[in-house]
Amino acid sequence: MARIAGVQFIEDYKGKPKKVIFDLKIWGQYLEDLFDGMEAEGVKDEETIGLGELRKEIKRVRHINV
Repeated sequence: MARIAGVQFIEDYKGKPKKVIFDLKIWGQYLEDLFDGMEAEGVKDEETIGLGELRKEIKRVRHINV
């Protein structure tokens, strides 16, 4: 397996890669971007509301909680 700076592969007893360790100083921003993309993909089909509707809802909730 090719060596990649800041990446360590952990293999099982058969030599198959099972886990990977990333140096976060090198790869942290890339991993954060990856996870952000995965999170966005997971909610892409959720219902959305407009900014005006959000403001109304916030005012309504604040009024109820006062």
